Amino acid sequence: MFCYIAFPAVLALSFAQVPNPDLIQSLPGEPEVKNVDISQYSGYLEIGDGKHIHYWFLKGVSPKPMPLVLFLSGGPGCSSFTSLFTETGPYRVSSSGTHLYNDPANSTWAKLGNVLYLESPVGVGYSFTDPWEPQPHYYSDETIVNDTIKAMGAFYEKFLDLTSVPLFIFAEGYASTAGALLAQRLISNTSFPKLGGLIIEGGFINDKYNENFFVDYAFYHGLISLTRWNSLHRDCCNGTTCSFYKPTNGSGCAEDIDDVRNTTNLLNNYNIFSSCALPSSFSEDFGLTQWPCFSQEPETLYLNRDDVRETLHISSMAPKWTPCSENVSTHYHPSTSSLLPILKDLAATIHVALLTGDGDMKFHFLGTRKAVESLRLRMSVAWRPWQYEDDIGGFVTEYIDKLSVLTVKGAGHFIARTQPKQLYQLVLVFVYGRPF
Repeated sequence: MFCYIAFPAVLALSFAQVPNPDLIQSLPGEPEVKNVDISQYSGYLEIGDGKHIHYWFLKGVSPKPMPLVLFLSGGPGCSSFTSLFTETGPYRVSSSGTHLYNDPANSTWAKLGNVLYLESPVGVGYSFTDPWEPQPHYYSDETIVNDTIKAMGAFYEKFLDLTSVPLFIFAEGYASTAGALLAQRLISNTSFPKLGGLIIEGGFINDKYNENFFVDYAFYHGLISLTRWNSLHRDCCNGTTCSFYKPTNGSGCAEDIDDVRNTTNLLNNYNIFSSCALPSSFSEDFGLTQWPCFSQEPETLYLNRDDVRETLHISSMAPKWTPCSENVSTHYHPSTSSLLPILKDLAATIHVALLTGDGDMKFHFLGTRKAVESLRLRMSVAWRPWQYEDDIGGFVTEYIDKLSVLTVKGAGHFIARTQPKQLYQLVLVFVYGRPF
């Protein structure tokens, strides 16, 4: 196990002077004129048992020490490189996959800190086992956490200068579970740098609250008829107490909820304000498991190019890159139906922020808000708007125990795809300890 405090300063200096073989010299098709000049690294983190975890690292642009942000993508089983090329990195990929162009929002996270993207667990993206055997494995939140801790140790051995800066975890979507469990483990692990905080974006917080308040979210967004609303309250409620969570099969309540689901499934559940991209033959040809309503064809074309694989130092044993691993998602074993006890424990020690786009119906803000309210924590800042430039960016409630619950106006599940500058601002103030 890596222990950064064991390296004397002289040894650290000698390591820093050795050129890093993972340095990306230049990316094929990158723009000649760049919004920001960033040092990037790509390679493998060896964690034992024949496991090779692929990483991509953006070095912060400031010459001064900057915090490290670990980006974890959800799915489960999706590559964080999707965010790198569609949300938080310096470049976007052309529709043909032939060239890169600057992020139109000019909001790459490398301007706010060092950013590490991991493809975890093995089987995701370019991470693989030795020898590569694409058969079912046992995948769980614990698998990701254990592998990530080992991978972080290997990463710090490559970048000793980062052992003196705080670490922040950003967990997107279903990675909220692994991110929270990882934070719980790292708080008490003195072998790693100080854990500064945890941000969960569009996260899975509590299954029961998410399902119970899904009906309310849909109705108050005009997605359910008044007739169906009345039927739901007749069949699923006892007085003022309603339960839409796991109704008895064949009951009137179950039929009502099925009808609601059939209607809402016609919409983009990840952003009800956005239309869906229809499936293409490309998806079938590559056997892709994709986020509904999001095409990742450009990124897939680009990352599977031979010259790109060579530039990224990809092993010849690694499989072709796909945005998400069907093998991982199919054989994944969730460890919990609620993050509430873990989040309450974390918020007693570190700052935790829960971000939700108000257009996200998958893990909606009502479910998150109601779940947190059930903890009966004492508020430090009552519900109020937070400001982005001259507009309202969303709303925030803050609790005494270092817990913040925020919405982002006009955003979906993937906040950076629809409101990249607003998310950039939130992450910036979070990692530097400023108020929202």
